[in-house]
Amino acid sequence: METRASYVAVGSFVLILMVGLVVFAVWLGGSGLRENADHYLIYFSGNVTGLQEGSQVRYRGIPVGTVQDVRIDPANVEQVLVRIAVRPNTPVVKGTVASLEIQGLTGGAFVLLSGGAQGAPKLEKAEGQEFPAIPSKTSGLQAIVDTVPQLLDRLSDISREVQKIFSEDNRRNITEILANVNTLSAALAERSTQLATTIERIDTLTQNMDGLVTEARGDLKQLSGRADGFLASTDTQVSAAVSDAREMIASLKQSAGEVSRLLKQSGPGVESFSTDGLYEITMLITQLRQLTDNLNRTLSRLDRSPAQFLFGGSSSGVPPQGSSR
Repeated sequence: METRASYVAVGSFVLILMVGLVVFAVWLGGSGLRENADHYLIYFSGNVTGLQEGSQVRYRGIPVGTVQDVRIDPANVEQVLVRIAVRPNTPVVKGTVASLEIQGLTGGAFVLLSGGAQGAPKLEKAEGQEFPAIPSKTSGLQAIVDTVPQLLDRLSDISREVQKIFSEDNRRNITEILANVNTLSAALAERSTQLATTIERIDTLTQNMDGLVTEARGDLKQLSGRADGFLASTDTQVSAAVSDAREMIASLKQSAGEVSRLLKQSGPGVESFSTDGLYEITMLITQLRQLTDNLNRTLSRLDRSPAQFLFGGSSSGVPPQGSSR
């Protein structure tokens, strides 16, 4: 029993000694880093959950330092001020940016330094600042983590809306609708024979209507042909009448000319003629001229549109199939 107790005491002493050596080594390394490290400030405008003093600082994935201080920026409460210490000669240059990353989905947060080109000047502190400030950016994973609460809220809203949709009243209404659909389907099934007969009758009626339309088109075509023939013969007859009337007008003009020449040749005999006779002859000549003018106008109308002159109204006749008036 005493031997076992001595073994426990020796083991405990060795374990405590090893832990002390590890703590001393860490303290020594930390003090050396604090004394020789380069210090920088980073201003984060987003959430820094998981970041704390002692968190790692990595440059392109390589550990180069630790976080020394995390606090609210006294000059701007919307920002978080983070002070880091990195090993000397770490290439923190103009163009280097810092982002907050998470090691896995459940791991701790760390600061990742990236960017900067070869040969770029070293980052210097601005006037009035204690240390140089590294610009920050929001990482993709951090943005996702920040939006998770919003997504959960949206899912909760959607869940509540779904519960409203499937409430007791809505389920009862849906059941009634399905019952009505089943009743309608059964009624249609019972009257399927009647529906088929009705469809056949409609099909037969459609075919009969197609036949009637075809016959009507044939009749209209024949009627249009006859009307065209009638108008053609009418045009021929009217043309002949116009020709005869023009010959009659020419004859009347010739007669009027002969009467005029006769009056000129009569000389003194005409002067001795009674005043009433001369007046009647003058009136006769005037009426002959008016008759000639009227005949000319009538012939012009006949020549322009014989059908309109004979029948009146539109002279287009029956329109042929497929045309519109």
